[in-house]
Amino acid sequence: MANQPNIRDYFKNDYWEASLSKLILPEDITKIIFEWIKQPKDFLIFCGNPGVGKTYLCAAIVRDLLIAKLNFRYFSEINFLSHLRGQIEKDQDFQREIDRICETPFFILDDIGANRMNDWQREVVFSFVDSRSQSTDPTIITSNLFLEDMKTTFGPRFYSRMKAKKNTIIELNWIDKRQ
Repeated sequence: MANQPNIRDYFKNDYWEASLSKLILPEDITKIIFEWIKQPKDFLIFCGNPGVGKTYLCAAIVRDLLIAKLNFRYFSEINFLSHLRGQIEKDQDFQREIDRICETPFFILDDIGANRMNDWQREVVFSFVDSRSQSTDPTIITSNLFLEDMKTTFGPRFYSRMKAKKNTIIELNWIDKRQ
């Protein structure tokens, strides 16, 4: 029997003990997150400065999904793009791979826009967001970019899908807990 995935397969040491009960966020933000978790659908978009707890939240949710043995995918933006580059190197169509992995019922894409992006990378991230926005499947997206910055970085079509009324949006300009 193959080993079951665990939190160490997804995150570095800092997040191995991540738990929703240990979130340190303003009360109103925590309430929004827990409401979304009760009935996850569409996007939960969590934008904020570095160190506010975006990746910690992702790790806590991944831990819960692993415990519940639910089907999900977690990628940091850099790992997501590397995965797709790997498909291209195997002579696979990256769009077909995006479509395939977007069929996963629960998806977490962490830290989008964290690095300087070329046109292909922006196209890939848009394609992912476009594909996921057409379903009501729960999708968590985190970013150091606030939505207005995303509009500049990714364009108005991307921004329109992210800003849709059906999505839950958190923008938090708060303290860096690492400092």
